[in-house]
Amino acid sequence: TLGGLDFDRAYTDPRVEVVTGDLGDNQVIARAVQHAPDLVFHLAAVTSAHAERDFERGLQVNTIATLKILEALRQQDRGATVVFPSTIAVFGPPYPSVVDDDTWPVPALSYGAEKLACEVLLADYTRRGLLQGRVVRLPSIVARPRMRVGAASAFSSEIIRELARGESYVCPVSATATHWLMSLERCLDALLHAATLDRKST
Repeated sequence: TLGGLDFDRAYTDPRVEVVTGDLGDNQVIARAVQHAPDLVFHLAAVTSAHAERDFERGLQVNTIATLKILEALRQQDRGATVVFPSTIAVFGPPYPSVVDDDTWPVPALSYGAEKLACEVLLADYTRRGLLQGRVVRLPSIVARPRMRVGAASAFSSEIIRELARGESYVCPVSATATHWLMSLERCLDALLHAATLDRKST
């Protein structure tokens, strides 16, 4: 768990082992990877507004804990595949009309900087053949349930939820604002696609 977030149901499948705790705790990381996994989806993060508000917490979870996870996997020497959801927050103004693979990342938030640092590290682990890194820069995923995650983009889900209930909503951005969105279904497709890409030869 992270910041009071808990698993919302119990798992009875014997193949599922639930490990709860704080990623700042080395023992939690050790327990999470104790079975030497071949594939890891590293989804834990302190999100945008929270990371901006609490720099130390964001740095500890988003960057330092991620590095500890990569190191734990490297020491197992199994060449595990790591799917790492990064973020469009690695980009900052001025934004080009089209963002593509050649767009230079210049984060304007601590969250984006922390995620970009992990992208670079994971690319180097992959270059060295220590792990197989898969980075997916995700936009805002909609419509998310209301959660205490401190994401600056939460309004994009709130708009959908409130209007679906027939309730009025005061939008915190201007009428000319633009925003990248993706549905949960397409997000899962992207993560699974990343996980099943051919392994990079080194």
